Amino acid sequence: MSSTVQRIVLLALGLLFLFTLAMGARMAILEAQYKRFGDELPFTLESALHYRRVKMVYDTGRIQAHDAMVQFPEGIDPRTTYTLGAEYFYAALAKYFPSHIPVPTRVRILEAGWFSLGIPFLALGLYGWRRNLGAAVWGSLFYAISLSSVIRSTGQELSHENFALPFLIGHWALLVWSPEVRSRWLRVGGQSLAALLLGWALCSWDMVQFYIALRLLLRVWREVRASVRPSLIREGWWLEYAALIAVGLFNPYHREQGWLLSPTMGLAHAIVLLRIARCWLDKPGGGWNGVRVRLGIVVFGFLAVWGAHFLLPASGAYGHFAELLWAKLRYFNMKPADPARLTFAQRILWVPALNSTDWRLAAMLFPTLLLLTIPAVLLALVHARRGFDFRIGELLFAWAVSVAAFWLFTRFHVYLSLFSCMLIGVGWSLLPSPRRGMKILVGLALGAGLLVEGVHTLRRPEQWGRVNVYFKEISELTAWLSRHVAPEAVLANFGTSASIAAYGKCAIVLHPKFENTALRQRVKEYGEELFLKDEKSFRDWAVAHGARYYVYAFGEFSSVHPELQMRYFVNALNPPDHAAARGFEFHPDDTTWFVPLWRNMKYSAYRIISPADEVRAGQDVKRAEAALERGDLKAASQFAAAALESFPRQPRAVEILRVAGTLQAEGFQGERALR
Repeated sequence: MSSTVQRIVLLALGLLFLFTLAMGARMAILEAQYKRFGDELPFTLESALHYRRVKMVYDTGRIQAHDAMVQFPEGIDPRTTYTLGAEYFYAALAKYFPSHIPVPTRVRILEAGWFSLGIPFLALGLYGWRRNLGAAVWGSLFYAISLSSVIRSTGQELSHENFALPFLIGHWALLVWSPEVRSRWLRVGGQSLAALLLGWALCSWDMVQFYIALRLLLRVWREVRASVRPSLIREGWWLEYAALIAVGLFNPYHREQGWLLSPTMGLAHAIVLLRIARCWLDKPGGGWNGVRVRLGIVVFGFLAVWGAHFLLPASGAYGHFAELLWAKLRYFNMKPADPARLTFAQRILWVPALNSTDWRLAAMLFPTLLLLTIPAVLLALVHARRGFDFRIGELLFAWAVSVAAFWLFTRFHVYLSLFSCMLIGVGWSLLPSPRRGMKILVGLALGAGLLVEGVHTLRRPEQWGRVNVYFKEISELTAWLSRHVAPEAVLANFGTSASIAAYGKCAIVLHPKFENTALRQRVKEYGEELFLKDEKSFRDWAVAHGARYYVYAFGEFSSVHPELQMRYFVNALNPPDHAAARGFEFHPDDTTWFVPLWRNMKYSAYRIISPADEVRAGQDVKRAEAALERGDLKAASQFAAAALESFPRQPRAVEILRVAGTLQAEGFQGERALR
């Protein structure tokens, strides 16, 4: 066997080992969740709706153009509401599993497996860029086993990021590798594929624009500062810009969100303007150098105005996130105990996974990874003094911003984990080659850190599942709804609604997604009606939105974490005595306009008495009264009972039924009943 073949075999075995290690860690946690909650472990929240779409494709081969079962009665267009793509991939591959494996388990395995493919991509990117085996090994090993990488990619819940990140890592790997390639055509091919992967990652997960914005910010600065015009082909900028434009033009979700006019694309447009200006002004004699400062001021002014306009709260696609960011900066990253100090959007978004990070949470997610990244950052900064590599500068900038973003929004640990592992690999490659003793010490430190990360991840895997979810109770509820209510419209809080749609097979009024102003407004109205209005007003609102049934989740008045409850979101920590929520919570059987049908420890299901039911009951009461006047006690009882079927709390029907029953018991018949 030739040395080249041997190297290829060793490379393949090494990549297979990385994939197996990553997959094994995630499957260990998933198996622990099955042991804890049972084989029928349901998906929850947005993940439940994601699985519902996967199952839809699995069963029918497509996602319907209009989904009337979500956000009833008007429904939604899934193509403009979600970043689609993963559904078709999971559904197609799920068909090749053995038939005895449940479909949810197949999908979970596929998601964890697809995410794990990103680890070999990361290793290839680090090696292709740094030409250093240690860089590839250390960076990819940490990403395979560290809890910050593992915790959201086990497959227990479906997440768009787990489908998008392998594309994004593949894009990055090609991006840092292509400048090292001598062949122009191979380099352009790599850049083209990198641009394609970036566009696909953005189509799969809208938070990819965070990564894009970081790179574009540095590029704008580089364009203003550069004294020489770089090779447009070598940088591949126009290919990347074309991919971003194509996403805005052809992807329904991003077209609906106004991607081409978004703050992030404002940066891309600014780079194009700068490049046009440079082509015009970069003439012999230093034309560009003479005007770049003034042009830079103009460009950054343009960006400030552009960003300010599209980050206003009124811009539904992006303003809600900017609104939350402003609140966190204003209150020093501490959520106020008084909800009146925040707007509704700020209150309802300031929850997991957009909660602020504290030291305890940071230590839980990053027991050693962040600490080990600091020496790598220092090495990169020292290296910059000897000869700056812009790719390392981009990575340092992305890591630094991700640290701040993670402290403000816990969910950004996804990016912080990835950039930290990249930096560890780069840091290893920057160690002075002659100093073998230093490499041994650093290798021992990294090995110890990797061991701590692995033990932390796998020692008690059952603790890394979703917490504060009543899996047994939600399964009981959805099973009952699917048998007795489906497909009628059900009103429930936005957390429960997703499970009701996915497993209860019912239409849902509230939709757990907040990238749309109308969706947020409906949730706000629901909370205000429940906690600030009386039962009849709440009934009228529910009926106006097409609800036939209502599911109430007990615990809305819990003293534990009130800032995560709906009464905090609508600024009603102490609801008035007449609030509908008080009746559902403390007197669930004494409701007037809601008929109790079913209950378990967490949920109570009701049939809603509509105005039409009231009219029907009123008509039956009139018939019962007429029958009672005629002395026809049997007919009076039947009409009164029919009225109570429509409206169990109808007072006159209850009275007629009582009188008729008393008279029948005393033996009165016919006209004698009237004497």
